[in-house]
Amino acid sequence: MGAFSLLFQLVRMMFDPPLRVRRDSLVGFGTESLAILLSVAGPYLLKLVVDQFSQPVPPPAGLILLLLVFAIATGATGVSAAIRYHSTTRIVEVLTGKVTQDVLRSALPGLAQTADDGGPLFAQIERLPSNLQILIDGILWQVVPLLIQMAISLGVILAVVPWHYATLIGLILFFYLTVSLIGADSYQQQAETANARAADLSAALADILRNAPRVVFNGNVSAELADLSARGNARLQAVAMGARALGVMSVIQSAILVLGLAALLGLAANDVLTQRLTTGDFVLLHAYVLRLTLPLGGFGFLVRQTGGTLAQVSELLVLAQAHEPSSLSSRAVVQGPGTLRLTNIGFGYGQGRPVVRDVNASIGAGGFTVLAGANGSGKSTLARIMAGLLDPADGNVFVNDLCLAQVRADERHRYVLYVPQQIGLFNRTLRDNGLYPPTNLDSPRLLRLLLAFRFYDNGRVPDLDGPAGGQGRGLSGGQAQKLELARLAGVEAPVIILDETTSALDPASELILVDTLRRECAHSTLVLITHRRVIAERADQVLFMSDGALLFSGTHHVLMREAAYRGFWRGVSQDKADGRPAAQASEASK
Repeated sequence: MGAFSLLFQLVRMMFDPPLRVRRDSLVGFGTESLAILLSVAGPYLLKLVVDQFSQPVPPPAGLILLLLVFAIATGATGVSAAIRYHSTTRIVEVLTGKVTQDVLRSALPGLAQTADDGGPLFAQIERLPSNLQILIDGILWQVVPLLIQMAISLGVILAVVPWHYATLIGLILFFYLTVSLIGADSYQQQAETANARAADLSAALADILRNAPRVVFNGNVSAELADLSARGNARLQAVAMGARALGVMSVIQSAILVLGLAALLGLAANDVLTQRLTTGDFVLLHAYVLRLTLPLGGFGFLVRQTGGTLAQVSELLVLAQAHEPSSLSSRAVVQGPGTLRLTNIGFGYGQGRPVVRDVNASIGAGGFTVLAGANGSGKSTLARIMAGLLDPADGNVFVNDLCLAQVRADERHRYVLYVPQQIGLFNRTLRDNGLYPPTNLDSPRLLRLLLAFRFYDNGRVPDLDGPAGGQGRGLSGGQAQKLELARLAGVEAPVIILDETTSALDPASELILVDTLRRECAHSTLVLITHRRVIAERADQVLFMSDGALLFSGTHHVLMREAAYRGFWRGVSQDKADGRPAAQASEASK
């Protein structure tokens, strides 16, 4: 998205009725328009006032009116800036909220399919308010009005005085702006170097503090201090270079302004003496030069800062617009346990070998099905397809004879709820995580389930208002899974798929949880991926995957007649005996 397209998009959002910032936008544009008018009119009114004084008998009423208007034009800029700031603050907050919601709506489904923690996206969203402030307050309210003001001012000068004055002022502005841009670029380079030196110094200091025994015991205190001093001097030198770049820019700009004004006013003074210009014309030229050049001093820094800002905001807006509302209409979900039917399911990542090949299976309503197979056999991929998180390349998934492809992606969880192995808990309380929608549990039932699951091995009553920690860091892996499984007892989805969601539990705890879930989730059909034979023995049906294909389906006792199935469980048992994770049974099972 180009700069002009981005700015146009922002302006269109500012006047979008649902966002309700149209009035603030009108106030902002109106204030800037008035400010442009007053800034252009100020020097011209001053010219008229001076010319009135030059008359033998100045008309008192007209003079007083002109003085009043000139005073308003001179002092109104501060008021307009305050009004503009108030409007801009509200616009930035509303646009930030809108873009953030659209970005999350578009990005969250993709993040859910990867191991990405969303860190880079979080940083972009966090910078969004300041970036929008730069674009709206800096570009729309300052740069654009200044360029318009320059164009109108030069037009007024052309209309009032000979054309060569406008040309001279244009040259002054051009060279002044060029120095501002070059100086800003030079300072930015020095600032980046200074920041790098500062980061290097901070890292070295932290490293020394963390390793104080190593430094002291080896007698290297003086050497490390000398190294820190050298790094500090390098940072100081970089900072000094940045300050020098600013100083050089200021000197050159001052020289351009002084020489330009001297040439302009000298030429104008000569024309006043020869009566080709009035004294008011002389004052007008001086006022316009100062009004137009002084704001250009920081123009280069603003433009330099805007480059990265445009790229960041543009990337977020593109992502926000990537979300397209589904054309599928909402459907009513049939309550109670659902049937699940897979027909000719095929799926592959890219151009490689298919991960899932020609899978056909039926899962009865209210049953407990185990999905078993060696690591890499396609179990998790098939589970995600069954939940509608991945669209199959071939075939279809049916829930209660409804094709899941005909259900909106953001509503498929109402039919099939998928729970991954790695439980992502919020940095909130146990209660908040355990009662997270769409569960219909209440606090007493949640507490009862956690006690039944032996949330604490010693039987201690869990404090539901205690913290879970970000990503469940305040809990063990088993506790996080127990909390999530307790939540699922109140979820009334027709089908619930657990992708090794009991893997962190010991065998005894897993048996208790599975038996409890089967009782508590009688309203759902349960599918569990597991590497525990004892769980497969209790299942109503086992789907055995091998190399992306559904090799066998049936009860555990029936499938034990098959050599490949027996070999798989022997491999799992051997891995446990060797102390290896059960999920690594892929080779041992062959």
